[in-house]
Order: sequence, then C-alpha cells, then structure tokens
Amino acid sequence: MNTHHNLNITPPLPGGNGINVLIAAAMVSQETAELLLLDPLEAARRGYNGEPITLSPAEARLLRAAHGAGSVPELCRRIVSLSRSAHRHD
Repeated sequence: MNTHHNLNITPPLPGGNGINVLIAAAMVSQETAELLLLDPLEAARRGYNGEPITLSPAEARLLRAAHGAGSVPELCRRIVSLSRSAHRHD
C-alpha cells in the first residue's frame, strides 16, 4: 500500500519544505501553533520535539510577509496567496 502523500500547502519554494513542516507541527502542537502566530521565525527555531525546523531564505521572507494572521488557517491562506503571487512575478 502506498502511504506517501504530497501535502505541501505552498508551491515549491527555493531551498526546502520548512514551511510545510512548520505548519504540520502547528497542527499537532498548540504551543507551536500559538508561537507560529506570534513569531513565526522563533517557532521555526524552536521547532517540534526539540528539532529546529530549517527555513530557506525565501521561506523566511514569506513567513515574515504573512505574519499577523489570527489563526493557523488564516496564516496558511496568506502563505498560499503570497507564494502564488510571487510565482506569477518570477
């Protein structure tokens, strides 16, 4: 049985899938979710289960631009919108 699923919420970004890992961590950890909304880069530094989440420079810029959301779903919508807009301008 094939259990591999592609659950990326953003189009591919240069340098990694850190945002997707960070969003997944926020889905299973209320603490990570709350920190993600307050300070997304600190949330990545703290990571999940003691493992920092590495963000590419493009991902860090995208998270900074999407900052200010009131919920994780809203943050995801902002990330998707901003990443699609950035891909259109490339």
